[in-house]
Amino acid sequence: MFTLIYVILYVAVSIVQHLLHTQIFTMLLTLVILIPSVALTTRRLHDIGKSGWWQLIYFLPFLGLIVMLIFLIKGSQEGSNKYDTTAAGDGDATPMEAEPVLAEASASADEVPQSEDADMSTEEEFPKE
Repeated sequence: MFTLIYVILYVAVSIVQHLLHTQIFTMLLTLVILIPSVALTTRRLHDIGKSGWWQLIYFLPFLGLIVMLIFLIKGSQEGSNKYDTTAAGDGDATPMEAEPVLAEASASADEVPQSEDADMSTEEEFPKE
């Protein structure tokens, strides 16, 4: 989603700068997008168990781009790593995956034994005057 928004903004800024014959707008957009891009790439590198400092490999011509492309395409590391204490996939459940969990929770709630006092009607709790 971040990349889609960035591309749309870049196209819009490119059209405006072409009409105004200036380069300042793309430079400003690049500066505004720089910090979020670094942060998102660091988070992705943490997903695969790598440090965010691996982004410095971009400074190696051609080789750095290939290495980072491979890192960013790799699947997330299973289990926890030193950057994240949750297992891969936790918290990212789709509704289809979450449905069996809800069914198990409701089944365990039905199995709770009810005491005889728990079956009181509202009339006994709040007598009419």
